[in-house]
Amino acid sequence: MATLRLKLRRSGPRPSGQRRFDVDKLKDNKTRSSFVLQVKNSFLTLSNLEQQQEPRGMEEVNRKWDHVHSAYLLASESCLGTKQRKRKEWISAETWETIEDRKDLKRKAMETKFERLKDQYREYYREADKTVKRKTRADKRAFIDDLASQAEEAAGRGEQGKVYKITKIVAGKYSRTSNTPITDKQGRLLTTESEQEARWTEHFREVLNRPPSTAEADIHFAEDWTEGIIVKIPKKGARSDCNNWRGITLLSIPSKILSKIIIQRISKAVDQKLRNEQAGFRKGRGCCDQIFTLRNIIEQCTEWQRQLYINFVDLMKAFDSIHRDSLWRILCAYGIPEKIVLIIKSFYSNFRCRVGNSSTSFEVKTGVRQGCVMSALLFNITIDWVMIRTTEDKSRGIRWNLFSTLEDLDFADDLALLSHTHNHMQEKTARLSNFAQQVGLKINKKKTEVMMLNISNQSPIEVNGENLPTTEEFTYLGSKVRHDGGAGTDIQSRLSKARNSFRMLNNVWRSSQYKVKTKAISELRAFHPTIRL
Repeated sequence: MATLRLKLRRSGPRPSGQRRFDVDKLKDNKTRSSFVLQVKNSFLTLSNLEQQQEPRGMEEVNRKWDHVHSAYLLASESCLGTKQRKRKEWISAETWETIEDRKDLKRKAMETKFERLKDQYREYYREADKTVKRKTRADKRAFIDDLASQAEEAAGRGEQGKVYKITKIVAGKYSRTSNTPITDKQGRLLTTESEQEARWTEHFREVLNRPPSTAEADIHFAEDWTEGIIVKIPKKGARSDCNNWRGITLLSIPSKILSKIIIQRISKAVDQKLRNEQAGFRKGRGCCDQIFTLRNIIEQCTEWQRQLYINFVDLMKAFDSIHRDSLWRILCAYGIPEKIVLIIKSFYSNFRCRVGNSSTSFEVKTGVRQGCVMSALLFNITIDWVMIRTTEDKSRGIRWNLFSTLEDLDFADDLALLSHTHNHMQEKTARLSNFAQQVGLKINKKKTEVMMLNISNQSPIEVNGENLPTTEEFTYLGSKVRHDGGAGTDIQSRLSKARNSFRMLNNVWRSSQYKVKTKAISELRAFHPTIRL
């Protein structure tokens, strides 16, 4: 009989990641001047080519973009170079020697046939094991102190992103999710990289596509502008299930600049047309406004014994499901100039995505891109159209003041429908489901919940013949809301999260390398968001 211990190791070289240019070198005046000069010279060549050749539609667009892309790429390679990922071994050479000595003692204890020698080697092994553990603890502390020093230097340079990244490593919260094993639709675990890449491509192709739409705008963009890279962000639930991941699309920087210009041109005019009930992605409004309003409504209804129905509606994959043909018509109905609509339409036409850098690209035909600066405004316009149609025929909300009623509270796709009677809430929910389906949205019956106050006969609210679950407590925009209006549960929840966040930063608090100011920044980033709205 034998007891074997196996440790699996990756075979073959690791795939090389995306190149990252060392942009920190641009802080040096000499390097920056050299970079600017090389780019300018490349653009002079482009100007000469434009005078010699006549434009030829899409071919000309791609030719110009390839030249611009090559100019920056060659200048970056020549002047900046790439960042070399340095993996620092935190266990010192002296500790490794002690570990080897410990292994040697263990081997001798197992090989010797004399019990007295075996006991002696075992005693030596225990002492060596204590020494190894003591030295590794010291090495770990030195490694953490070194990271803290790097964070302090980054804080002095104003590089808060680097401070946050290092602090996550020190706190033990940093983890890579790219190699998380996943399952296929049948629940079978996928082990090879090719199988996992194919599964991610299949998953996001289904999520991001509905019946195809056509775009007729005679506007051309460079091919690099019409391709995105999907980065996977885990949500709640088992990470082996692809449905418990959110896809964020990384886009070309020049395309994001153009998107920002478009948003700046239309956002002010569009914001004046949006309903006051919508607080998502709007200047001067936030989650705390909606949470305070909802708590106030619940407290008033509880005090005056007034019936109240609150339907917390969850829309299934809302940003990824919008019918684009419907979106273009809604944009025109909101008075957005036809030229801008055509530009946005062309932006989305023939758009392709790939999961990571190595998977096969696929065409995306529905939804707005999560990661695009235009997505929030485009979604707000769509959901605003849906809610106007839902509430326009008659009043079904709650009395807000002498002359008006409040139908709902919205924060992007987080909707809270309000009514005093069962019939009004049932009609409003049915109308919402109907108009949402017209733009590709669908109510998630499993996550949509209804809260009822001061109601004895609690008849269920239905969606397409299926009863929605009822609840006495619901997490609305990160805050726990109870049917009795109490905030005790929410306070306890936030205190618990705050304690956990505080404990995770123990290495930061104990480090003598972090200055008090940097510790305060770390506290603001990791601790305060858990206790405040």
